Amino acid sequence: MIRNIINFTRGKYNELVGKVIEKPYIIKNKTSQQFIFNGAKYDYCYHDYGTSWRNERTVEIPLAQKALSKYLSAQQSVLEVGNVLQHYSIPRKYTIVDKYEKAPGVINEDIIDFSPSEKFDYIFSISTLEHPGFDEKEKDPRKPLRVLKSLIKNLEKGGELFATVPIGYNPAGVESMMLKDPLIQNTQFMKRINGANEWQQVGGAEALQCNYNRPFNNANAIAVINYKN
Repeated sequence: MIRNIINFTRGKYNELVGKVIEKPYIIKNKTSQQFIFNGAKYDYCYHDYGTSWRNERTVEIPLAQKALSKYLSAQQSVLEVGNVLQHYSIPRKYTIVDKYEKAPGVINEDIIDFSPSEKFDYIFSISTLEHPGFDEKEKDPRKPLRVLKSLIKNLEKGGELFATVPIGYNPAGVESMMLKDPLIQNTQFMKRINGANEWQQVGGAEALQCNYNRPFNNANAIAVINYKN
C-alpha cells in the first residue's frame, strides 16, 4: 500500500516537472514549430496526454488528424484500431476497436475476429499494429501482418488505410514480416533527429537502422503506412 502511494506520488511529481520544465524547454529549443511530410507542413502536437511533446506522438497525431478530418467531413465510414485519438480531444464520430482498453463506445475485440456488417471507407491505427502477437501471452511474429491483412479486407473499394508503427519495437513482427509484404508499397518513414524532439522524413534504409529507446526514449523512427484499396 505504502509502495503504491510512493510510486503514484513519484509519477505525479515527474509528470508535473515534465509539464513545467521539460515541455517549455523542448518547445523553445525547436528550430521550427512545424515538420514537413510529403511536402506539407504540420504543427507538432504538444498535448499533455502521453507526454506527446517528448515522443513520436508529436508527429503521429497531426498526421492522423489531417487524414481523418477529410473522411469525417465527407461523412464517410471510419474505423480506428486502438483507442488513441479520443485521448487527444478528438470527438468520437467513428467506430473504435481496442482489444484491451475499456472505454465508452469502444469495442473490446481482437481485430482479427472483428466482423463488421459493412466495410469502411477509412481505417487508421496509431502505434498499435506492433503489439499483437508481441505484447500478448501467445507470441506470434506473424500476427501484425495478419492484422494488417484483416484491415485491408474490411476496406471498401476505393477505401484507404493509414497506420503508424515504431521502428525497433517489434522487429520480428514489423520490420521482418509486415513491412516486407508486397501489399505495402507506399510505406514512408519519419526519424527523430535531436533532443528537442524534432522529426524529418527519411528513406527506409536510414529509418530501419534506428533503435527503439536509443538514443532517445521511445521511437526514434516510425513507419507511415498508406494503402489504397
